[in-house]
Amino acid sequence: MRGKSALFVAILACPVTIAPLVAAPAIEKSVVRIVNHAQRPSWYTPWGTGAMQWTTGSGFVIEGGLIMTNAHVVSDSRFLALFLYGDPNPHEGRVVVEGHDCDLALIRPVEPKILEGVPALSIGGLPSLRSMVETYGYPSGGDQISSTQGVVSRIDRQLYAHSAADGHLAVQTDAAINPGNSGGPVVQEGKIVGVAFQNNKAMESVGFFIPTEVIRHFLADAKDGTYAGYPDLAVRTASLENPAARRLAGMQEGESGVRVDWIAPDSSADGWLRTGDILLRIEGETIANDGSVASGELTRKTCATRTSTTAGRATTSTRAWCSCRWTARWSRPSATTGCRTPTPSWSTSFCSARRASPLCSRRSASSCSGVWILR
Repeated sequence: MRGKSALFVAILACPVTIAPLVAAPAIEKSVVRIVNHAQRPSWYTPWGTGAMQWTTGSGFVIEGGLIMTNAHVVSDSRFLALFLYGDPNPHEGRVVVEGHDCDLALIRPVEPKILEGVPALSIGGLPSLRSMVETYGYPSGGDQISSTQGVVSRIDRQLYAHSAADGHLAVQTDAAINPGNSGGPVVQEGKIVGVAFQNNKAMESVGFFIPTEVIRHFLADAKDGTYAGYPDLAVRTASLENPAARRLAGMQEGESGVRVDWIAPDSSADGWLRTGDILLRIEGETIANDGSVASGELTRKTCATRTSTTAGRATTSTRAWCSCRWTARWSRPSATTGCRTPTPSWSTSFCSARRASPLCSRRSASSCSGVWILR
């Protein structure tokens, strides 16, 4: 994509053709070619307007009369032209919501009922390692749809190139990525398992797609027409692989975790965590000394510098989307009870203190509903 100089480059892309995994026409009819006529502002001359330019990408129809694609496909849009399968006529579309941290966006066609008769694709689960997936889209060099296949070779946290600041779960395939297909569906057994979105310049025949865990989070957040994004605990941690560092932290034999070294002022963790706290567990899962967390078939999720749970030895349960921009925000204490209340409604609570800590020292576990976590 133009204007991106990072190692990971968000491009409009998809893999190399092999036999389809499902009946091709059923999927192809749901894939949309997107032409974005964009006007990108200049950070150096914000008083001026940038030149108009156009880029192409792909998208696919989902429930609710919406089209899902990448945020980088539709960003800075002045006019979106949508081309449906088998229809040479452009149809205007408008962005409903964009999630720049997760590189996803939703589009609604301006013409009513234009998507009637177009099958909406359903969202599946996380594909298994070494399983086959197929991607669909409109790569550069032609106007016809292309379908390509690849093997799921890795599932872990990756930097999302669109924002160049956010890291979430991503799935790697061993297929070449070409400009033009970003936003296209990645399919397995007739269901969406991801959205194609970027590659790595330093690696050959490697592409990445956004998994359904991130997609479902985006859709749930965007239900009200706005997208708030992934909350951030806003702490920096250090690994504790050195036995001397663990002894200095007062950790017992067999314990593992990471040490909080910095807390962003006025952030979610400010006032609740303090530097020197040791984070031991997250949602009951042990944090290893390198900052990774075990999780079933994914073995260990290397989420290194973003962890939240145990302050010192006071255990606090949280939920993290294996995307490592942790979805944990602490609400402030009530002026009357001193207890924290959840923001928003999704929450879980408990607070069991094994020694005094910033999380539990202000109240007893019995008198307070505990620590509320956003998940």
